[in-house]
Amino acid sequence: MARNKLFIVNIFDFGIAVEEHWPTKADMEEAIIQRDRDHRRFKLADVDYDGLLSFDEFVNFLHPEGVKHMMTAVVRETVEDMDKNKDGKISQSEYIGKMVTVVSLC
Repeated sequence: MARNKLFIVNIFDFGIAVEEHWPTKADMEEAIIQRDRDHRRFKLADVDYDGLLSFDEFVNFLHPEGVKHMMTAVVRETVEDMDKNKDGKISQSEYIGKMVTVVSLC
């Protein structure tokens, strides 16, 4: 049985596991977006501004949804994901298109 080649590509300290191929441009762009999101979240989670995350700060970093001071990160990421034309606004079609998925059963 042939073994797949597995590459770990380090992009801005964000490791991407890639099987059989090098990262595409889309892979690279996604890694950069994720790095920027993590940077924003880290800054919000670091409430004592010491450049380190305590246990509680790290929990807030990983799970910001229920933390009041982290909500800006959650909302910003949601807007970024839904805003398909990147105009900084969510249109009705962008919102509904994100919430409704049509599955073909044929």
